[in-house]
This record gives sequence, C-alpha cells and structure tokens, in this order.
Amino acid sequence: MLMQAQEEKERKKELGKEESNDNSIKDCVDIDPKTYCKLGHFHLLLEDYAKAMSAYQKFFKLKPDHWKDACFLYGLGLVYFHYNAFQW
Repeated sequence: MLMQAQEEKERKKELGKEESNDNSIKDCVDIDPKTYCKLGHFHLLLEDYAKAMSAYQKFFKLKPDHWKDACFLYGLGLVYFHYNAFQW
C-alpha cells in the first residue's frame, strides 16, 4: 500500500514537471501585439471575418492603449459592420 502511494506520488511529480515545461515554453514566446493586428487585416482581406475578429480580440487584450491605433479600430469596425454588431 505504501509503495503504491509513493509510485503515484512520483507519477504526479513527473506529470507536474512535464506540464511546467510546456507552460515555460509558452511563457517565453513573446509576440508583438501589432502582429495580431496585421493578422486581423490579412484575414479581413481574405474575407475570413471570424478569424479576423479573433486576431483583433487578441490585439485588444494584449495592447492596453488599443484605442490609439486607428488601423485596428478601422479593421474591427469593418468586422462589426459585417456581422451587423454595431449600435446607432
């Protein structure tokens, strides 16, 4: 019984190490938020509005002063217009 508990504890440790390695890899990748804005523009040109919206939302989340970027606002406005998601 004690051996089983120790083996399970070791397995959990190993799984924890693997998960922490995956998280450390994700944490060290630093992508400029402007890249997501450009990706949104690209998908907008391809008329893939769902992916454009996703990229613009990622930019919105990463960039605290997103409201200063006119290109972002214009692209996001076009996506909102496509989905009729605007108010007068």
